[in-house]
Amino acid sequence: MVSEGRVTLKSSNRYKVKLKHLNIALDGTYPESGEIQLTEELVRQLRRDSEQFGNWQSVQHMELSFSYQSKTRNVSILVQDIFESRFSNFVTTGVFSAV
Repeated sequence: MVSEGRVTLKSSNRYKVKLKHLNIALDGTYPESGEIQLTEELVRQLRRDSEQFGNWQSVQHMELSFSYQSKTRNVSILVQDIFESRFSNFVTTGVFSAV
């Protein structure tokens, strides 16, 4: 299943994204991991942000907001391999709201 969401980057820029292969936590409230689509526009901004903030590791952390079971979920994620593929794996590092 492919879902849609919105990421907020360290630079505060926001982008619509597609999510797939979400591994939802046992309590059903947030994704523990999944894949996020990295559009060309998003990757260009990530490259600019990595130059501004010093390195690419600094831009791997993003905030993700999406709807699941008719509720908005807001989590912090760490995106892996951000410059290497169209869909990149992510893991959730924090939950802001999941109910």
